[in-house]
Amino acid sequence: MQSLQSLLKKIESSDPDQVCELAGDLLSQSRESGAVQFQVKALGYLAICAKKTGKTADAEKYAREAIELSEQQGFQRELLLNINTLAGIKLVQGKHTQVLELLEQYLPQATQSGFTAEQARFLTNLGIVNELLGHYPAALEHNLQAIALYRQLPKSPNLAYSLHNVANIYMWLELYSESVGYNQEAINLLEELGVTHGQAIILNGLGEAFYLQGDFTEAEAFHDNAISLARETGDYHELADSLLQRAKCSNIPGAEILTKGMLDEALQLCLTSGEKGLQAGIMLQYGAMYLKQENFPQALEALQQTIGLAEYSESNEILWNAYKLFSEASEKSENIADAFKYLSLYTELREEIKGIKVINQMQAIALPFKLRAAHAEAEVLRLKNKDLEVLSKYDHLTGLANRRYLQQQMEVLWQQGSLSLLVLDIDLFKQINDQFLHTVGDQVLKKCGEILLSACQKTGLAARFGGEEFVLLLPEVGLAEAVVTAEKLRLEFENNDWEQEAKGLKVTVSIGIAHSSEKNNIESVLQLADSRLYHAKRSGRNRTIPDANIGSDHSLPTQNTLQ
Repeated sequence: MQSLQSLLKKIESSDPDQVCELAGDLLSQSRESGAVQFQVKALGYLAICAKKTGKTADAEKYAREAIELSEQQGFQRELLLNINTLAGIKLVQGKHTQVLELLEQYLPQATQSGFTAEQARFLTNLGIVNELLGHYPAALEHNLQAIALYRQLPKSPNLAYSLHNVANIYMWLELYSESVGYNQEAINLLEELGVTHGQAIILNGLGEAFYLQGDFTEAEAFHDNAISLARETGDYHELADSLLQRAKCSNIPGAEILTKGMLDEALQLCLTSGEKGLQAGIMLQYGAMYLKQENFPQALEALQQTIGLAEYSESNEILWNAYKLFSEASEKSENIADAFKYLSLYTELREEIKGIKVINQMQAIALPFKLRAAHAEAEVLRLKNKDLEVLSKYDHLTGLANRRYLQQQMEVLWQQGSLSLLVLDIDLFKQINDQFLHTVGDQVLKKCGEILLSACQKTGLAARFGGEEFVLLLPEVGLAEAVVTAEKLRLEFENNDWEQEAKGLKVTVSIGIAHSSEKNNIESVLQLADSRLYHAKRSGRNRTIPDANIGSDHSLPTQNTLQ
């Protein structure tokens, strides 16, 4: 028994990557010894691990066995924990009505159990499933009740997740300021607790709020950070959702390849896991993309799939949006009968879910909770602008300035005086991702951030311009000095011990340089540096180009060029 207890403590203090293996060991040993309580603990951990990695069938099997043993042995707290886990698994599978029935069946036990945290989790899950079913008044009430319970307990990630759920509902009501406030409190809490799980979803919530208000640049910054974070944590659901949200921002003329690439990756993640609800959202975005491209046959095909998936997973908000887009595509295809039919379906469903009576009911539900939390929310709103500014200025993965903030600072520094500008690109980065996987690619990007921050820690600004491309602004630095800086950077990349990240890994960079004296506006200086970067790539990579005279002494290659 002592060894089982030690193993359980080890699980509770281990990194997420180690939990699955340790939980498997605990299950084997507890089965051999007949220690049922430890079996239940192990099964619960295994269910969570399987859910996170998209193996929902295995996750459900573990959770159901844990529930059965808990009921047989009278383990009340473990029963409630695993009911909540099973509800989460069923949500991923898109079986929303089953989740609602399961939670409502056990809610009286949760309420009477005296376990405040478990009761709050029940209410949170009820809020989530009611939101997905389009029962927004019930969703708001359950989530606000959960928040009230969580505030009685020590701070935990679950409070953050409930705050995010309320933020989603306020966004649906088009109360964007309140939505941002709840999401900001949620992400502040997770950062305070040092918890990364869930941050990507909350960043997506912030991004969507700005997107719906027409601030696409701000939205893109949040979604890009979410994608980086989701890749880092390895959570397939958060990554698929982040890619979907970013694709919405990219659904503009000229960005078709980028949009489709993100949707394709998100869809593959969902097909692997069998997550129908998120898959419906992805297919809806395919439909919107094809409709914008005036590819009506493909739009109708994608939207027909969306409707089927949304009906299966009972995702009513996705369903009404699919009806609306299907009506538009039918009208443009001159199928007036279908256009009218789906417009009628859209109008009826939207009115049922989002009618005036429903909104009034929700406002009545929210009022007492708002009054009770007035002081706390005032503090959140006081901090909101400051914290949002930080989140929107910097790239999460590298710690560098993001593209939006770079563009702001370029104008500021241009007005202040002369500057040199370096555009740097990691050579053959796609091959690094393909050969060593995205996790190694992310480590390369992080290290790149460290090197560039070190290069301009006293003056200047380092920014991630997009993907594997970076920009350095060096105020009051002449072209000759900028060339020296660029060469030092290039050599630092070439000579870094990349084997620490992955065996056989080598990384080099190409750099284009321009000076403010060469052009009459900062955008032209950036374009000039970018064109010189292009020449550096074409000339063999792993070199610095400070001059348009390609092939002259100003082109500074190395002997160990990465091909």
